[in-house]
Amino acid sequence: MPKQPPVENKRQYPRHPLTLCVRYQAISPVRADWTENLSAGGLFVRTDRHFEPGETVCATLSFPGLLDPLAVDGRVAWVRASSAITAGGIGLEFAASPGKRALEAVLNARTNATKSSTIAPYRLLVADDNERLLRSYERAIERSPFLSNANVKITFASDGHRALEIVETQGADLVLSDIYMPKMDGFTMIEQLRNNASTAHIPVIVLTGGRSGERERAESSGVDAFLYKPVLFAPLMETIASLVAFKQQNTQA
Repeated sequence: MPKQPPVENKRQYPRHPLTLCVRYQAISPVRADWTENLSAGGLFVRTDRHFEPGETVCATLSFPGLLDPLAVDGRVAWVRASSAITAGGIGLEFAASPGKRALEAVLNARTNATKSSTIAPYRLLVADDNERLLRSYERAIERSPFLSNANVKITFASDGHRALEIVETQGADLVLSDIYMPKMDGFTMIEQLRNNASTAHIPVIVLTGGRSGERERAESSGVDAFLYKPVLFAPLMETIASLVAFKQQNTQA
């Protein structure tokens, strides 16, 4: 039986629902997993890879355009098998490292996020034609105290053509995009962004249901990261707000 996580009242550090991209050194394939929560002492990684309790892992944590890769050493404290209602994954306990200290600074920025009138807002563009998902985004934005305190401007587009219009007229610092949309799909939109010198640098995260061939085509189009559906919208929005606050604080320092 896999070792299960400790009960909540025995946790030494509070958990924060941050969504960071996780890659493992010396483990193939290179495809990324994602965190579901993070604390100063460790994190939970949603993964279907096989790990054993006690195994040492060197993981690289990042977020396209907002958090540069941070290498953290850790130990697999527990393993959770997937079920009908919970995702499988591992609890990774951090060892002391510069990466761990940098993540603690991110958590502090999340706690102390404040608006700044002297820094231009961070422009997030969400492209998806699913009205139900867009309403989920809107609810996550409305309910997040971190988004209300952070200088983030969020714009929505229902297809790739409209997304390109918004990028051209308003600009964007990060694009979250579905793949299958009317008028212009996500693949074509991303290819056009990458083929334009003025927009080629914009990070793009694809929200995907995991159909066959999606990863290969999106990688060839220049996607920065994949986030598999169903997406936990509130943690994703809070992550962006937290990392924006972290980046803005470093800009002001």
